[in-house]
Amino acid sequence: DIDCATLFEYAEPAFGPGAACQWRNSSALRVTFTAGAALIPFDYTNATDLNSVWLKGGVLQTDLAGATLFAAAQYAEAQTPLHPVAPAISITAPESVGVCDGVVLDARGATGGGSRALTYNWGVLTSWDAETDA
Repeated sequence: DIDCATLFEYAEPAFGPGAACQWRNSSALRVTFTAGAALIPFDYTNATDLNSVWLKGGVLQTDLAGATLFAAAQYAEAQTPLHPVAPAISITAPESVGVCDGVVLDARGATGGGSRALTYNWGVLTSWDAETDA
């Protein structure tokens, strides 16, 4: 493993604190994000500074014998994953509640957020009118 901050500018905000960088082979680097990663895949509707990573100049060099030049500083846009992990919802709730009772829904069993916390929007859909149906 190599410290991602050795290779990239702004590594901690992009990949999260303590993110791990590991060479898979001489040309492929694996970055494992941690909680707090802010890097998001690029597309034309959400283009921001959080869509790219910045490689530091003068750090990487080819492994060819006799090479003397180092890579210049450059950036790369984050791409969407080839096989994204789909979120899986798991909600715990009471089987029934009284008319005037509150309801607690617990979605802590949900998975698939990667290194980011999942967010939820709750609502109630009904085909009957609670005011008039008894």
